[in-house]
Amino acid sequence: MALTVTQMVALQTLPRVGKKRVRALGDKIEGFMSDDELAELCGKSYGRLLQNVTPKALSQALQAARALLKRTQKAGIGFVGYYDQDYPKVLKSTTSEDGTKDESPNVLYYRGDLELLKGPSIALIGSREADPQALKACTYLAEQFAHRGVNIVSGLALGCDTAAHQGALNVCGKTTAVLAHGLDLVFPPQNLKLAHEIVAQGGLLISEYELGAGVENYTFIQRDLLQAGCAQAVIVAQARYHGGSMHAAKAAANSGKPLYVVEYSDPEFNQSIANSGLRKLKEEFGALSLQAFKDKAQMAQSLDAIVTRLKKVS
Repeated sequence: MALTVTQMVALQTLPRVGKKRVRALGDKIEGFMSDDELAELCGKSYGRLLQNVTPKALSQALQAARALLKRTQKAGIGFVGYYDQDYPKVLKSTTSEDGTKDESPNVLYYRGDLELLKGPSIALIGSREADPQALKACTYLAEQFAHRGVNIVSGLALGCDTAAHQGALNVCGKTTAVLAHGLDLVFPPQNLKLAHEIVAQGGLLISEYELGAGVENYTFIQRDLLQAGCAQAVIVAQARYHGGSMHAAKAAANSGKPLYVVEYSDPEFNQSIANSGLRKLKEEFGALSLQAFKDKAQMAQSLDAIVTRLKKVS
């Protein structure tokens, strides 16, 4: 059961096909098929998946897909398809927020070392408008986990994401940035230098969006789900009740991945509106508290235990 990257890119552009129908079609096909064999399915009741696609429309879409992928390669961007042997296994754990639907990318675009996703990874995320305590926690935790050989996953946003990526870089560790747009763009533009540093230091930029794709509200949500998908656990450092980080946190919890929230030494800060999301994650989703600034020896034991668990499932 398989489709090539070119075929999936082409099919996703056709009316009434889309990402989920492409996957459904790929799962039905025994082995990779040629473009001519795929064209023979057009207009037929092949599970109704290509019933409204003409061979001409498919041919035009395939031609456009080849041109797009050629431009992608020239831009120094790699790509891998869901059915390819080197597609990161961990990405197949990407689910919807409620944990019931498969949201794994059909095609993943990347800059940097894709091999990072084969090892232990932890998503460290939080608010864009983060308080100093949360920024300190993100930097500290990223440094500690990266020093222990864990890949730090975040979303390259301002605030907590930036602190997480920078923390990993501070100790010459590895970090992966999940983007909500094509990899020929960096958003926000303030993090262009950071994106370059991540790749230069052996890290990774990934996206499920093709060259030229811009940012939309829904792409940020999909980015959040992919953050949870490419890590074995998620830590939320700060989040409001309806904050964007909640998408990734809920997806992790509902798909059975360990979920942690940072607990601060200041009770008033823990009870603030800025951390209302953390309280929800503890009360409704069973998130575990991670006390970022407790006794150093106890903290080291807690982090070592988490890393051991990550390595067992990576």
